Amino acid sequence: GKIVRVDAVGGDGSSYAWSAPGAIPSRGLGKTLYLTYRPIDIGTHTVTVTSGENSATCSVRVTR
Repeated sequence: GKIVRVDAVGGDGSSYAWSAPGAIPSRGLGKTLYLTYRPIDIGTHTVTVTSGENSATCSVRVTR
């Protein structure tokens, strides 16, 4: 599979909650998250991080 590293910058500085539907793992905690996408997951996926009252999203594009 494809491994992707995503990092949070800002927020409240202490707690981070991730949501990454379609990835393994699909949820996580901490400032850095490593995601794995399988070959069948080709396409664009959304990753969301929430920290305190702040949230941000990014897109991950999986190719062959």
